[in-house]
Amino acid sequence: MLEKISFFKYVDKQKIKKIENASIIKKYKNGDLLFIEGEEPKWLHLLIKGEIRIFKTKQNGSEIFLHNILAPSFIAEIATLEGIPYPASAKFAANSEVVKIEFDFFKKECLSDENISLGMIKSLSQKLKIMNEVIHNEIILNAEAKVAKQLVENLEIFSMLKNIQIATMLNITPETLSRILSKFKKSKLIEIQKETIKIIDKKALKELYILL
Repeated sequence: MLEKISFFKYVDKQKIKKIENASIIKKYKNGDLLFIEGEEPKWLHLLIKGEIRIFKTKQNGSEIFLHNILAPSFIAEIATLEGIPYPASAKFAANSEVVKIEFDFFKKECLSDENISLGMIKSLSQKLKIMNEVIHNEIILNAEAKVAKQLVENLEIFSMLKNIQIATMLNITPETLSRILSKFKKSKLIEIQKETIKIIDKKALKELYILL
């Protein structure tokens, strides 16, 4: 099982077997929670199938979207490694499978392995890049800039997801998203035909979110 995952590509087969013996595989349905903000981590979670959404919750109960994680990837490994409560919650965005590895075993038996430790460093580096982008998007970009950036970098999601889902990802209201798309259409930055969006002026869209 684990040997098929790129993270374990260069790990000794006997070590992989030990990890599998200290692990369980659990299936989750779309919408299930893996953990909630404030919980203490007990497992090292490895998403091997599906997708999970990371978010924080405001005092009024509304959610602040942070980012999505696609398989294969570790989930919240920073909190697990540091032994601190989860700083955010995780909810599955599709039917998924997770390998839950006993962290005490992993810490004792695996972190000394050069290939595993290098893999963890790469994984942590990727997460830091993601969080830097999240901070940039939420602090620097306004609503129009967020939508423009999403159109240029992830146009396909506008045909795959509903507006309410895209708005949630951008932490704006569906009404705001619709208003901005209409404005972009009126300004001839995009064309909207039924449920398909075509970019007309990519340069102008980029100028809305790229800081000069």
